[in-house]
Amino acid sequence: EQLAIDNPLESLRHAMPELSSGYTKNPQAFQDRNGLWKFMGQMYYGEDALEELRSLELKDARDFDVKKWIKQSRHYLPGFSIYCAKNLRTSLTARDFTERMFNDLSDHYSGATGEQCKHEFTGRMKNFLPEYAEHFWQEYQIYTLIHKNCKLEGPEELLESVLSEFPEILAMESTKKQNRIDHVKILIQEAKNMY
Repeated sequence: EQLAIDNPLESLRHAMPELSSGYTKNPQAFQDRNGLWKFMGQMYYGEDALEELRSLELKDARDFDVKKWIKQSRHYLPGFSIYCAKNLRTSLTARDFTERMFNDLSDHYSGATGEQCKHEFTGRMKNFLPEYAEHFWQEYQIYTLIHKNCKLEGPEELLESVLSEFPEILAMESTKKQNRIDHVKILIQEAKNMY
């Protein structure tokens, strides 16, 4: 639960540096892939799944199958990064991107790309996909806008351009909005440092 607070979706990059968590709010680098996978294994549980865990009675906890709960409760989308870049380049809208990701992940989890990729595409994963995909779509568009205008505008003007182009950021719940704005400011600073 604390990991989700420390690493909110609003601060996740569309492309992650190698062996990095990819979050700007609480950036973490790992020595190897095992460290990264261990971190990822602790992430991606929705509030409903955590509430289900919290509400367990002691008598029920004795017979609780943790591995089964993890499999059914996580909404982590293994393989998302495999198809993300291709679909970002070829999609015209967030909806188009989401549909392409759904189709690619359905094939991936069915084992069409190899038996090692076979995985149950749970209801929680399917329900989370639109939010996750829309975040990545918006993140890619924001990144592109910042880099396109970086030499032409100062940091404040870039932030205003982003908020003007994506007014839904200002409509977010207070904490999410602040996380997203802070994230955009970091992206702007990084771009300014590149040029």
